Amino acid sequence: MLLTKDQSINCFVVPIPKKPSSEDLAEIQEWKWSWRKLLVLIFEALRSSSPHTVVSHLPIHQDGSCNGLQHYAALGRDSMEAAAVNLTAGDKPADVYSEIAVSFQVDRKLVKQTVMTSVYGVTSVGAREQIKRRLEEKGLITDDRLLFPAACYAAKVTLAALGEIFEAASGIMGWLGDCAKVDFSKQRTAFPPNFVHSFDSTHMMMTAVACRDSGLRFAGLSHYSVFD
Repeated sequence: MLLTKDQSINCFVVPIPKKPSSEDLAEIQEWKWSWRKLLVLIFEALRSSSPHTVVSHLPIHQDGSCNGLQHYAALGRDSMEAAAVNLTAGDKPADVYSEIAVSFQVDRKLVKQTVMTSVYGVTSVGAREQIKRRLEEKGLITDDRLLFPAACYAAKVTLAALGEIFEAASGIMGWLGDCAKVDFSKQRTAFPPNFVHSFDSTHMMMTAVACRDSGLRFAGLSHYSVFD
């Protein structure tokens, strides 16, 4: 019996939790149409007399592995740091967020934002507020008298672990901060993110030029600044 398109798609339906979290709902909302388009393509390929010749024009979403730390690892020529952010080949993809989270036995989501923004000059106060919001979302600490010191401790340990794993990157960021001469506090905060953003934009341009030179006439590019 041949299945209809809708019946075929339903064979691939992923169950949704009865009480999905806000993060689950956001992910479902973000990917549901891409998922459906993929299933339609699979259906068309399976119904084709020559499935392997069916051409797909679906965009492939890719993300970097903490791009800021990738730039600093490359600048420092540090093989250990490069491996932690997937700049070198490995048996399996590395996840620096999980590595830091495991180092003091906490949830990956608790440290992700702080690790991600560390290369853009996040302060200890900023890190504390980021982690405090994650703890509030979890709802595991409801007493404000405990929430604040817990956030302080987690921020301190996260930044310390980051400094140990990315010693070369921390040294470069420190050197860039020491170069501040005009307004020490403002320059120290602004220099690292502006510096690494310049590498990000240059890398994107080099990638676009390489695509052109390879005969690729279209490449979908975006920058974080265009998103909320």
